[in-house]
Amino acid sequence: MKRCTSVFPTPSQEIILEAAVCPPEQFEALWRRVQESLSAEDLDFGTRSLLPLLQPRLKGFAARSMVQLCRADYRRNWLNNQRLAARAVARIRSLDAAGVPTLVLKGAALIPLYYEDPGLRFMSDLDLLVPGECFRRAGELLESLGYAAVEHPLAFFDTRFGHAVALRDPDGHDLDLHCHVLSTCCERGADTAFWEAARPLVLQAANRQVRTLALGSTDQLLHTCVHGMTWVSPPAVRWVADALVILDRSAADLDWARLVDVALQCGVALPVWTALGYLRARFSARVPREALTLLRKAAEDPAEKRLMAFLTAPRKGHPLRAFLHHRHMVERAMRAGEAGGLTMVRRFLLHWCRTGSIGRVPAHILAKGWAGMSHRLGFRDRDG
Repeated sequence: MKRCTSVFPTPSQEIILEAAVCPPEQFEALWRRVQESLSAEDLDFGTRSLLPLLQPRLKGFAARSMVQLCRADYRRNWLNNQRLAARAVARIRSLDAAGVPTLVLKGAALIPLYYEDPGLRFMSDLDLLVPGECFRRAGELLESLGYAAVEHPLAFFDTRFGHAVALRDPDGHDLDLHCHVLSTCCERGADTAFWEAARPLVLQAANRQVRTLALGSTDQLLHTCVHGMTWVSPPAVRWVADALVILDRSAADLDWARLVDVALQCGVALPVWTALGYLRARFSARVPREALTLLRKAAEDPAEKRLMAFLTAPRKGHPLRAFLHHRHMVERAMRAGEAGGLTMVRRFLLHWCRTGSIGRVPAHILAKGWAGMSHRLGFRDRDG
């Protein structure tokens, strides 16, 4: 299987992950390999995000540099995630009071349901999903609480072409407000199956708690795989740990037939097949061969291959890639029974250019082209 280095762990990161999930009798040998392959003075973000996974297995080990680093990162995660949980409870309570249903995505759901220890997983922000019809109201409520859009203004955001808006409060705390689970599937009714299969979740922070929802285990695994196959900088290789802990803690609850069906309906068979195939091959994850076979057949679709190429490639400096992807979103929306071609193209251009006037679209397109060219020529930062 060909790897895209932007979404898969490095060899040294794979050793950390292997040490985190191996049988207890194999840990000491793998821990020696971890220390041999890494230097405490030269660790990237992706590697540091994995080290806390080893903390529970390092009890009784001498407090040398790498052990101290694992423990320090574990404590940092624990404190940070407690603060994030408190903000999550407060924001969900506000949305609930306004009659907006919520579903917690990514770390805020994975930690209480699967990791069961807030120190094990790094989390940088909150990800909240609301129904598409409530998205505008939820955004306005969060704006009234001091949040502002980081890039895409809410007023020009169209839920048929985008899955989430990044928001930030005056203190620099980030919250991603989602109207869809998958960034590649934003047409009408795209999330019905996810909401119907959602499970109850009680989030707690200190002496406060709130009731919300989380994805069911099968959908959680699918979402983790698709998100893991999406290029970000720095690489979010913790998706491997997320998937492995879901597979371990929810083996009896996973509905593989549903996972295949949902992947096919959402057009994400190739990224899901790639992620699950990697987990089975590298970590002996219990992924049924039959499910991989069905996903692999669908993955031959040219549309799937185009989507995979888009997901795993950098987008900064490549506005055409984003344009072609959004064209794919337009086609999905039209197949779902949205407005006709010209109307959809007009709405797409307004969304993509982040403007309310079609007359401003040409200038925005030129600006995007210039920004992309400047980035590729090295005039702008290459941070992705």
